[in-house]
Amino acid sequence: MGNYLNLEHGLGKNSAVPHILARTGVFSSQIYRGPTKRPIATLPFKLHTFGDSTASQTAGQRLDQSDADVFYELIRTLFSRDTSIDPLLPFEIEPQALLAAMKRKKGGKTNALLDTSLRRLSQAKFEVNEKSGRKYNFGIVTMSAAPTTCSNSIFISMEIDPQLLRLYTSDGWTLLLKSERNKLRLPISKALYAYYRTHRAQPHAHKATTIKNLVGRNGMDETKWRTQLRAALCELQSATGWATCELTDAGHVVVIKKCHTQQLSASEKSKKPPPSISDAYDI
Repeated sequence: MGNYLNLEHGLGKNSAVPHILARTGVFSSQIYRGPTKRPIATLPFKLHTFGDSTASQTAGQRLDQSDADVFYELIRTLFSRDTSIDPLLPFEIEPQALLAAMKRKKGGKTNALLDTSLRRLSQAKFEVNEKSGRKYNFGIVTMSAAPTTCSNSIFISMEIDPQLLRLYTSDGWTLLLKSERNKLRLPISKALYAYYRTHRAQPHAHKATTIKNLVGRNGMDETKWRTQLRAALCELQSATGWATCELTDAGHVVVIKKCHTQQLSASEKSKKPPPSISDAYDI
């Protein structure tokens, strides 16, 4: 689907994320295990955004960075198909191949975690309202009720939500480089990477508390949060080679990026800045 994304050489091993997903905290950095219960949207709950845009999750369980890993690989699989295939048509995934692509160890527990992640992705629904008046209602994926078996391999039929797929037809998406994201181990680092990759111009400084809310850590003790944020920024800088990724003494997150011109196709470099989810200067 390289032509669908207007990329001369396609995605390759990389993936692509709509700005709306990266800038509205759809994928939390919270680790849901032990006493930390995963929220369920029995009623819509608000997601943190920047500027005057609002977002909420209207159905399903809260998604995390583990779910983001799965989603990004599904998107890569979809857009790696032959360009003559309609992206709205279902596509098949082999769970074991999906795990291998994400470099996750195979086994009963890992298989179960993948299954529950796919189910969360298929049940989650969102609503985003922009200050421009645009309104988006979308899910993530639809999963077939039962897997099929062929040559001793199990396949699951998937469909990307058409409303979500629409976000890839404009300039409101960005590449996530696998060579960089695979170096990230901390969930906060992964959330920050997706967010800052959506910025073509120099990102503005944000309060640490604003970033805290965006990545889903709003309930964390402030001292513990700043310790984990510094560790995440250090990992982010190491993985990307960006000039500056730091938390200042004044409590602002400052990220100064280096240009990845050599890694972007000519078509992506010529894309205009996206019209959706504006950058807010938050100091």
